[in-house]
Amino acid sequence: MSKRIFITCALPYINAEPHLGHVFEFIQGDCFARFNRIIGNEVYFTAGTDENSLKNIIASKEHNVSVKEWIDQKTASFLKLKDDFNISFDDFIRTTEERHHLGAQKLWSNMNKKDITKKNYEGLYCVGCETFYTEEELVNGLCPEHKKAPEKITEENYFFVLKNYKEFLIEKIEKDEWHIMPETRKNEVLSFLKGDILDISVTRSKKRSEGLGIEIPEDKEQVLWVWIDALSNYINVLNYGKDDNNLFDYWWNNSDERWHFLGKGILRFHAVFWPAFLKSANLKLPTNLFCHGYITVNGEKMSKSLGNFTDPRELLNKYPLDSIRYYLMKDIPSGDDGDFNEDNLTSRHNNELCAAYGNLISRTFALGEKYGKNINLNSNDLKNDINEIIKNYVNNFSKVKINDAVNNAFELVARVNKYISDEKPWSLIETDTTNFERIISSATIAIMYASVLLYPIMPTSSETIFKLLNLDIKTLNDLEKVQNTEVSFKKPDNLFNRI
Repeated sequence: MSKRIFITCALPYINAEPHLGHVFEFIQGDCFARFNRIIGNEVYFTAGTDENSLKNIIASKEHNVSVKEWIDQKTASFLKLKDDFNISFDDFIRTTEERHHLGAQKLWSNMNKKDITKKNYEGLYCVGCETFYTEEELVNGLCPEHKKAPEKITEENYFFVLKNYKEFLIEKIEKDEWHIMPETRKNEVLSFLKGDILDISVTRSKKRSEGLGIEIPEDKEQVLWVWIDALSNYINVLNYGKDDNNLFDYWWNNSDERWHFLGKGILRFHAVFWPAFLKSANLKLPTNLFCHGYITVNGEKMSKSLGNFTDPRELLNKYPLDSIRYYLMKDIPSGDDGDFNEDNLTSRHNNELCAAYGNLISRTFALGEKYGKNINLNSNDLKNDINEIIKNYVNNFSKVKINDAVNNAFELVARVNKYISDEKPWSLIETDTTNFERIISSATIAIMYASVLLYPIMPTSSETIFKLLNLDIKTLNDLEKVQNTEVSFKKPDNLFNRI
């Protein structure tokens, strides 16, 4: 039965240009969204930009432009990733939009007032993380994430009594009703929750925020902490704050699964704080959280603050888009860190996409074109192979084991290549047309299945293959309909050229 799946990527800070880590998360979420579409699920996939961060004030001053000009420029740059990397977002929200302001204030107003207290506070604040740290959480006196000394802040703020939800969250996580993946991240969150739980500051003074942010309704001198502000985008993008919130009802209250994709640096905010805020406001929790690792360079996290990031758009000048998507999803472990290496990207492109996949399609379609007649897709010698691989592929993708799912799809490519080499259809084209058509039909059906399985990773290439056959294929079910269809063949221009 078809499911209704809501999928979000985290909102990136926009204090600098997007780097490859942002693109990786967007592509990972996109692949999961496209996978769900090809197996027949209904999907709503969103992302956006976090524009109310103190980081943006600092960055705009460093570049001598207004905050508004800065966030408009950088948001445009992040939004352009949608087209540049073929990301299938259904919506993209800015936290300066009216729908976001309304929703963030509504969430605050609906939170149980027994969970909110106002008090003076002194603490160590990392602007990069937009959060307070204790001395024990620092590494040699530095933020563990940004390797910088936090700033000592003293001010009166509103606090959220997180310990009110400690046992509730532990139970939900241990039962996988709030399913955190991979298991290592689940254990990390449980370890945090089973320790001493401190109240968390959930506002900051308007003075310190220099006017940037969303006022809380009952205190005009305080604005929402960015992690209440930004996290609420996941429901605000669905019009939670508006009277006409049918979108919210359909995609939050009545969806089968509600997924968050995010990096490990912001795990605690999403895995602990966000569901506690939702429970306090008597709202449904998300169902699944997938936490990916970092793209590293020589073992160091790729980041703007460390200055070791790769401009993803420079890669587009050197490699085909689908090759970049393929490499990132195959070589960077889905739930762990992975080192970026251009030599490996080139190798994947040449040896797998050109030599194995592209060559398979080229020689199969060239034989069909040489034959000069339509061929009925009524033979499928590889049916058992296809069914076995689809089962493994769906199982792996459903668990966000994208690397393994890519390997499943390429296992089918390898089996078709072996099938053609064993059957030698080129020797039968004039002497045994019955067996020639059987072989080409079987190979073509298997190629179509492989191309659908690779579609979430390489959508442009898969669409090109279906156009060559003049077939409208969008889901696995569509492939059942085209069997026993006659197709004509046209040898493609090289799908992938060697680098």
